[in-house]
Amino acid sequence: MKFVEIKNLVKTFGDTQVLKNIDISIEEGEFVTLLGPSGCGKSTLLRCLAGLNSIDGGTIYVAGKDITDTEPKDRGIGMVFQNYALFPNMTVWENIEFGLKIKKEKDYDERIKEMVKMVGLEGKEGYYPSELSGGQQQRVAFARALITKPKILLLDESLSALDAKIRKSLREKLREIQKKLKITTIFVTHDQEEALAISDRIFVLNKGEISQSGVPEAIYTNPENEFMVDFIGSYNIFRGEEVKKVLDLDEKMVAIRPESIYVREEGRNYIEDNFHNIEAKIIDRIIIGNVIRYTVEKNGVSFIVDMLNRGENKLYNINSQVELMFMKQEIKLY
Repeated sequence: MKFVEIKNLVKTFGDTQVLKNIDISIEEGEFVTLLGPSGCGKSTLLRCLAGLNSIDGGTIYVAGKDITDTEPKDRGIGMVFQNYALFPNMTVWENIEFGLKIKKEKDYDERIKEMVKMVGLEGKEGYYPSELSGGQQQRVAFARALITKPKILLLDESLSALDAKIRKSLREKLREIQKKLKITTIFVTHDQEEALAISDRIFVLNKGEISQSGVPEAIYTNPENEFMVDFIGSYNIFRGEEVKKVLDLDEKMVAIRPESIYVREEGRNYIEDNFHNIEAKIIDRIIIGNVIRYTVEKNGVSFIVDMLNRGENKLYNINSQVELMFMKQEIKLY
């Protein structure tokens, strides 16, 4: 039996069915992400698991026990919200110990010291939330949720309020702590890069249903339907007449990732049978970190090609005519 099992879960608000017969199974110690656009039902699903929202159908099991009707405080679940929800009149130490006091635990000073060290807040124990940065406040929220040793940790868009650099650093720290404690974690985000970077598995939701689930590599490289192609990564998508104009194929819809298209260069050996070749014109280029992103055009249809920004790679000028090579095995047909 899986550690967490959600079976046929249904949730409605008025006449709107927000979650439609959701089935999810999670192993103990897994880091699972619920990914999807705003309004797809991912945060509602998390709140149903926590017991903060009632459900209109289905069953929730944790460690083989039916907790569908169990009070939130008795579910053994820790939750970190997007807005941190720290007590402004309490210090870092007092915020972290709050849950322990509620549970009437004793002799926990060493546990708090270890947790403060684990989240990197040594020296900040006497500070109030208003005296901390956003990233530090989020660390307090993590520590407060983890100190009570919950069976499951739920994270609801808990990094989204931070700037990009702090967010990346904190997600890496979070993953490190999660692995060390081996705590089953369910993370909600709309950020694809974030989900792909830290998850063991991903469940992608769309309009209250699971569109696809799997390990990050499979989610990114093998989108199973049109929604997934649109949502995951930056696929080039050709529909109808565009497929014929660009690739000269008789297909309804074709998708391919920008990094799976190459500019043919003289002097390099290619296995010709692996590629579909076309000629196109470069109409724009920008540099994104270590990637040069070209916008190219063929028969009035524009799409993008990503190349690593390395010294040995030629920089192609706007209005240049180039021969493009599409990796056949990477062309997705729908």
